Amino acid sequence: MLKWTINQIRKAPQPFVFSEEIRLDELLVLRNDIEGLSPIQVDGTISIRGEDQFSIKMIITGRADLLAANNLEIVPFPFTIEVKANASSLYNDQDEDVVVISEHEIDLQEFVYGLVDVELPTHITSSEKSNIPQEGAHWKISDEAPKKDSPFAQLRQLIEDDEKKK
Repeated sequence: MLKWTINQIRKAPQPFVFSEEIRLDELLVLRNDIEGLSPIQVDGTISIRGEDQFSIKMIITGRADLLAANNLEIVPFPFTIEVKANASSLYNDQDEDVVVISEHEIDLQEFVYGLVDVELPTHITSSEKSNIPQEGAHWKISDEAPKKDSPFAQLRQLIEDDEKKK
């Protein structure tokens, strides 16, 4: 569950080592581009830095099955996130990741959830060919860039033709 009391951490051999497998099924509900999410492995250590200050190091690994934007095929997306953070009962607005200690507990579940959510791309494409139609009655998908003719191209052509006649 990635939640420990301050007393558990203080009584354990230092650094406090943890290794847990969690599920983040809430991401499947909130993001419609995720088709599947493997159990997330979280390995790390928590070290005491002061009275109510702790240093956290984690490696988060997992795999998400994402829908490709170009053909709706499922694209496996393995990820590994290495993070260093601090935990404190006092929140200070610094440029580092801070986990706030509340009720004498360090709860990393929401922190890991946020890290995984940010790590997963919101737009991914697949190089696989798909069964999606490539053309219809009045349209077709093209890899060519659209031609951008200047609105003055016809006028330029008329001037050039007029100069040739002279």
